[in-house]
Amino acid sequence: MDRLPTSPWHHNCTGVSRHQETSHCTSAQPVSGPGKATGSRRGQRMGGQLLRVTVLTFCLLPTLAGRASQGPWHAPLNRPPAPLSSVFRAVSRCRPQLHARERWHIAGVIHQESQRYGYDPLFVVAMVQVESACSPRARSEDGALGLIQVKPSTARAVAKGAGVRWRGAHMLAKPAINVRLGLRYLRQLEKQFHDPYVAIAAYNLGPERVAGMPGHRARRNHYVRKVLSHYELLLARHHRGRL
Repeated sequence: MDRLPTSPWHHNCTGVSRHQETSHCTSAQPVSGPGKATGSRRGQRMGGQLLRVTVLTFCLLPTLAGRASQGPWHAPLNRPPAPLSSVFRAVSRCRPQLHARERWHIAGVIHQESQRYGYDPLFVVAMVQVESACSPRARSEDGALGLIQVKPSTARAVAKGAGVRWRGAHMLAKPAINVRLGLRYLRQLEKQFHDPYVAIAAYNLGPERVAGMPGHRARRNHYVRKVLSHYELLLARHHRGRL
């Protein structure tokens, strides 16, 4: 599978932990440094420390370079994703009029599909808040449907790759189908534009309208800023124990 550009709102989808990434480096044995002609222990320790730093830097550089394009909605590697209970409370704040059973279902779908595609669940909640105010029955003027507002033509185009047998626009009323196809499409845009901010702008404006858009301009795009503002608020509440 092609390596996609990632950002801190993505999970590590490679299945390789930080320890695994560096274990082959840290196994290097220290060697004595130049020290003095007497081969002092201090010189050996300094030489060994220098070797460790050099080897670790060499081994970690490719890893760090691969994450250079990360942004805040790809789930970071240094913390676990928000639990299902936090996602449920976020959905409940967004649309409390839904029956509790439906809110739990939506939260479960978001939690599961965000992990499938490597996103922080709270980022997906933020997108759902902006797109539909957490209404599975939302419909836009241009025909986008459901929680994460997917057009039927887009859904049909990405359905096969997402493992979904497309049977018509009515399927987008189902939260599981809607969120899966929407996130599949967002991942596809990231692969196309090699910039996670441009991909979010393209999700809203369409790929044709963002062609050639530089990343710094995408960061200032109204839709991108709105989604990330919601995401930052959800993160802050989560860290304060209010989700």
